Amino acid sequence: SMAAQSENTKPETSQEGSTSTEAKKKIVSYRVGTYNVKNLFDRITDFLPEYMDPLGEADTDAKPRKEINTLARRINKSLLDTLALQEIESYKTLMDFKNAHLFTSQSTSKRNYPSKSGVFSMPSNDNRGIDLGVLSTRRFPIGKITSHRFKKTNEQKKIFSRDCLQVEILFDEG
Repeated sequence: SMAAQSENTKPETSQEGSTSTEAKKKIVSYRVGTYNVKNLFDRITDFLPEYMDPLGEADTDAKPRKEINTLARRINKSLLDTLALQEIESYKTLMDFKNAHLFTSQSTSKRNYPSKSGVFSMPSNDNRGIDLGVLSTRRFPIGKITSHRFKKTNEQKKIFSRDCLQVEILFDEG
């Protein structure tokens, strides 16, 4: 996993209309990260058509509970505002994981990812149905999303084995 933090300073204006560059700066901290959750599948094993898995090697078994709990602890500990996820099965699986495991304690409830503006998942090019997802807090809701799933080379081969999402993150000052 990888996380980055950036600080954006925005000078505030005093009552006289002048801008103070010293103690009156508003600091905005934003933490973003990415995590390959390695097959975050639900409890139902999906059988794929033979043309998608001719050797029968696709593994869509549920992730063991111990691994899910470890994953949740790592994500919760990171206190990320926005998190990009790879290898999730579906939007429903992501929502189930979020609702059951992420930021449920009182001390971190302010970092909860709201269902309407902070959770996104999109199907990818992967034959097993492995998707990409994004979680973002209320303060930094998800804006416009662009998929590059179908981009091809000059030889008409797909560039991305899954997808490359371009995600706009908004800033809610409220």
